[in-house]
Amino acid sequence: MKICLITAIICTFSIPALALQVNNAGRIIEFSPAELNKSFSTGYYAARNTYGMRSNAVIAAFKANADNPFDYPIVGFESLKAMGKYRDRDSVAIYADNTSPASKTWEKITEADYTPTSFTSHSIDVDKIKPGMLIDTNHSPKWSSYVVSVKSGKVITAGWVNSANGHLGTPANGIGLAINPLTKIWAANFNIFFLKMVRRVMA
Repeated sequence: MKICLITAIICTFSIPALALQVNNAGRIIEFSPAELNKSFSTGYYAARNTYGMRSNAVIAAFKANADNPFDYPIVGFESLKAMGKYRDRDSVAIYADNTSPASKTWEKITEADYTPTSFTSHSIDVDKIKPGMLIDTNHSPKWSSYVVSVKSGKVITAGWVNSANGHLGTPANGIGLAINPLTKIWAANFNIFFLKMVRRVMA
């Protein structure tokens, strides 16, 4: 579907939901190749004049794990007096932030029993735990995996890998684990790749 807004001069081709399928490892699988090729054959462009504060002062904004997902702190004065303390009047093309969230209660499993491809516990929340979520156990050294499927009292995993030696195995019973562990967050992650047989360029 093509979207063109004259006021913001935004022209994109959105990807229909049925055109995409994502596996448990987070990889996007082509569900409708013809639709995908059409969608990825174009670019995303946005241009307009900025003014004022917050969403009026930015063209494109992205927030991850935010309590207030549509509150952009760009010249975000809470009172008229605050304008006297912050002397800049900002205009932003791209804004991004990522908040490190507190662990949710259902993400903490205090005790579990393990098999080579699963764990069981009375604390499993089948409505919250989703395929693809990462898992780190509380063992030392820890064991890691990701969720393949969930049912009452049991989570099927992709197996277990030991963080110390990289070997596959089965964690010891009775030790808990964390769902969705975070060790590092990024506001943006831009990368440049040089292939072996490419034209000479600089970055």
